[in-house]
Amino acid sequence: MQFNLRVEFQRATGMTRYRRPASLRVQVFLCGAILGRAGHQTVLNLSVAWGGLEKRNSLFNRLLLYEIPTSRKLEIQPRAAG
Repeated sequence: MQFNLRVEFQRATGMTRYRRPASLRVQVFLCGAILGRAGHQTVLNLSVAWGGLEKRNSLFNRLLLYEIPTSRKLEIQPRAAG
């Protein structure tokens, strides 16, 4: 399952070639961060001292815009009121 999650993460962020878990950890996940709130929104505050936020902004933007693919059979249909 972990392998599938890594592969889907790489697909969602547009990474074109396979990266090993250790490479992903260093390139993407190794960062100081604090989970907080801004009004009613949950936000993730990433460390500026990380030294790579600007390089990774496009990666995070692609991840936020990613739509999870589902089978047409699994699409949720709104229920009629009644």
